[in-house]
Amino acid sequence: MKALTSEPDWKTLVSHLPENFEQLAIEHRLLNPQWPNLKVKSAEMLLRLILLHAGADLPLRQTVAIVAQGGGPSVTQVWLHQKMRHAHRYLAALVECMTVNVEQEASPERWAGYEMLGLDATTVSGPGAEGTDARIHAVIRLHDMRISEAHVTDASGGETLRRFGWMAGQLAIVDRGYSNAAGILHVVDQGADVLVRLNRGALPLYDVDENIVIDFVDHIISAAGISWLKTIASLGALVFLAVLAWRMVPPALDAMHFHEVSLDLSIPMEIYWVLMIFGILLALPVAAWRLVECLHGLRGGHEVR
Repeated sequence: MKALTSEPDWKTLVSHLPENFEQLAIEHRLLNPQWPNLKVKSAEMLLRLILLHAGADLPLRQTVAIVAQGGGPSVTQVWLHQKMRHAHRYLAALVECMTVNVEQEASPERWAGYEMLGLDATTVSGPGAEGTDARIHAVIRLHDMRISEAHVTDASGGETLRRFGWMAGQLAIVDRGYSNAAGILHVVDQGADVLVRLNRGALPLYDVDENIVIDFVDHIISAAGISWLKTIASLGALVFLAVLAWRMVPPALDAMHFHEVSLDLSIPMEIYWVLMIFGILLALPVAAWRLVECLHGLRGGHEVR
């Protein structure tokens, strides 16, 4: 294995750290140069351990083994665990130094008095897990990059704005997973506002007077443009299905020739292939009919619905 110090990618990462990142580690008591027999003597190596564990999603034992094998210090997994328990303030200080301009760019004074808040969720899986064990839902203030509120749920905990409290003067900035009427109403009822990427399926918009659904695509693209897009999409679907069916034939013939058997259900694999190819062949006429319908729409000069 190559020495850790020889990797250019790591050097590039270190070049983006603040100049005083070593001193910050001492100030936050993660390192003490006066300690005797100190194995990890620099914040750079400490960050190497932390970021390898978190970024590569490796177990603690594997993390310390990889670093030691690559020429780094030989530490125990318990030592790394204890360091990570106390590293959050140091890491927050690094982020604050690296985003020094964010305070001015995202300050309420520049955004009509709004305190801008970003909201998202992530999943957590424990050692040996085959799925999601828990979800972490967090709100971060953009002007100082601090987490203002966080919740931990089980795997069934969905993304919703109703999980958090809001107040006047705040602007919740969220992705389309939070685009639903109940969550937005929860925020607005508490005096805050929402900036959300529209999910037309979960949040249809209606005209107040006519009570009809508003389709933004109709306002952005002409009817002829929409017809062309649908024709291209139909042609692409037809070609994709045809190519997929053609590519399935050789492995299906191999399965029949070698009499392959499914290990899970103990049935011949050719049954799988025949069913899949049959399903695709059923979809091909539907895609072809749709393409013909789109072409007739283009010839007639009207949009295909």
